[in-house]
Amino acid sequence: MLQLLFLASLHLIFLVGAFPPFNLGFLNWFSFIPLFYLIQKIRYRHLIFWALPLTLLINLSLFSWLKDISSFAHQALAWYFALLYLPTFFLIKLLLNRRLYYLLPGSLSFLEYLRSLGPYGFPFLTLGYSQYQYPALIQLAD
Repeated sequence: MLQLLFLASLHLIFLVGAFPPFNLGFLNWFSFIPLFYLIQKIRYRHLIFWALPLTLLINLSLFSWLKDISSFAHQALAWYFALLYLPTFFLIKLLLNRRLYYLLPGSLSFLEYLRSLGPYGFPFLTLGYSQYQYPALIQLAD
């Protein structure tokens, strides 16, 4: 249990540290390693009990700038995206169990793209935005 809390905390610290105000974008390159270990160690039925609080804490931290505008909007948006990320955790668990590691990056990118579509789409704070300080690496993707 302590090891699982450590892995969840490490993912939280890495992901939040990659975005402003910390701007340590390189942490994003490693942020999913503890998450993958965490998801691999827990069972499907316990996945929601780890995924929901973790994504809620991440979203509350990343959307902290909304507190100045509206406390309700801050909490509502954090809950909305925490619930929106739940299928991502189940997809990661499925791909890890079937040893389809090569599908992880593409599926995570596709789910982030889907998150930005539609009337409730929110294109802010996708993982790619944390890499703005590394234009040479971004140019490689072009």
